[in-house]
Amino acid sequence: MSRKEKIILAILLIVGFLLRIYKLEERLFFDWDQENFAWEAKKMLIDRKFTLIGAPTSIGGIHLGPFYTYLSNIFYFFFRMDPKGAGILSIIFGIFTIFGFYLVGKKMFNQKTAFLAAFFYTFSLPFITWDLIAWNPAPFHLFALLIVFCLYQSLKEEKYLIFLFLLLGLGFHLHFASLIFYPLTILILIFFRPVPSKRTIFLSFLAFFLVLSPLILFDIRHNFHNTKSLFNFFFSQAGQFSLEKTKFFSIGKMIYNETLSFLVYFWSEALKKIFLFFFWFFLLFLWIFRKRERKILAIFYLAIFLTFVFYSFYPGHVTEYYLMPLVPILVLLVSFIFSFLPNFFLIFLLFLLLIFNLNFWWKYDKPLSLADKKAAVSFIINDSGNKPFRISLTCAPGYDTGYRYLFWFYKANLSDNLKDKIYTIVAPAGYHGIKSMREFHGVGVLWEEGKK
Repeated sequence: MSRKEKIILAILLIVGFLLRIYKLEERLFFDWDQENFAWEAKKMLIDRKFTLIGAPTSIGGIHLGPFYTYLSNIFYFFFRMDPKGAGILSIIFGIFTIFGFYLVGKKMFNQKTAFLAAFFYTFSLPFITWDLIAWNPAPFHLFALLIVFCLYQSLKEEKYLIFLFLLLGLGFHLHFASLIFYPLTILILIFFRPVPSKRTIFLSFLAFFLVLSPLILFDIRHNFHNTKSLFNFFFSQAGQFSLEKTKFFSIGKMIYNETLSFLVYFWSEALKKIFLFFFWFFLLFLWIFRKRERKILAIFYLAIFLTFVFYSFYPGHVTEYYLMPLVPILVLLVSFIFSFLPNFFLIFLLFLLLIFNLNFWWKYDKPLSLADKKAAVSFIINDSGNKPFRISLTCAPGYDTGYRYLFWFYKANLSDNLKDKIYTIVAPAGYHGIKSMREFHGVGVLWEEGKK
């Protein structure tokens, strides 16, 4: 790497960090997932209760692995149980992802593609806000990027199979969407590479099972609960299969429309349609005329197809963030396509994207953030004069999260005595027409004396 490359990359990493750390607590999420990890940190660090499983999934009582929980607990320890520590962890993943896009983009394509991919991840507001959510999918963009890279490299050097299988095991610690990479890996290895040595096969499966060892130990101790739940989910859905329940059109439309969503936070539908048309047209063009990158493109196109098939038959509700496995693929493809543009036009386009993203970044407002919830809880504790008080939550579904942990964190003197003063948190403020006495950016607070 030349000195010029190092300087440009260092600038991107520093700017990426500053864009994410700015007003951290005011923009940091602290909802159900984040509070769950906070309680897990308390359970392990304060109560000394070790766990072998991670966050529960939305499907059939299945738990992910505990990798993110363990890593998050380290940051809770160093930040003295303050939830902003987990936010710092997510930002660190974001910075590593910027660096990863540069290295992988250069290795798989060229230097221009590498810098474009790193540029997009640095300045894209959707990526910045993603890196402000402290939860188990936080590392997923980096994980998916490394999976694709190791899969491609394993076609040339079999030692990468070990890292690939290690990452495949790690995926089940992050999100069930990582299962898409399993059939992708099997198909690519069957059709594109010779059989590896017995030693490599052994080390690859050893790495895979070592990473999954906490879940395996949990299952052994609990009558294979997780494994049974996983099999029951897939086999019960297979038994109920019918073409009428598939979602080919809606999933295809979602993949098509979300392709360029990372470029800018908001743009007109007409402009988006123009970009989408040219993007998908150039995907066909690349396959026909770019023989040098055909293996890479085969991996990318197959991943897009498998994602389409997987979610078309998936029985639950599918949201945009479930398309996480495609994010690094689409970023690299867009960057590769942009690399063919004339420099003067490319610079003008990047300047526009930069202005749009920074404009929305500057105006970005996150009600009910960690800072807002901290402010409401701190006000209640201070207003109580350190006397015992009761708490009531009057919240819309899904809005009652974060407060219980923060009362514990600030060592609130909570009571269940009807004679003590009661404070009511209303979220969002104005819910059910309730008028708050104090409001903290979406968190309403009102109070009344206890019964005498």
